[in-house]
Amino acid sequence: MSSNDQYPTTTSRSKAILSILEEREAQDKQWGGPTHDDEHFPADWFHFINRQLGKLALPVKDVTSFRRGLVKIGALAVAAIERCDRALEHSPDFPSGKIQNQIESYEAERRAATGESD
Repeated sequence: MSSNDQYPTTTSRSKAILSILEEREAQDKQWGGPTHDDEHFPADWFHFINRQLGKLALPVKDVTSFRRGLVKIGALAVAAIERCDRALEHSPDFPSGKIQNQIESYEAERRAATGESD
């Protein structure tokens, strides 16, 4: 087996990546782009992605809907990575230090608002 046989065809991969990039553009238009994204912490991104994962029900009855859900998850992952990259440009030890304190404070407020315990 050649090393190229181990990977999807360029066309297949390109289509998947383009779908994710198109979804990112749609998300930016809907939510406001980096300004909005930068208001969120890692726990938020985990929640957003987990919520989309929950929408993918098994057994899969419709491959088109399943693919659409995966594209949304991929786009959310890209948004989270972009947010991390911007944070790292400003604070190389993200999410430690001040940002970590903000995350812990945010999580405590969220738990208090939802009645969750530690």
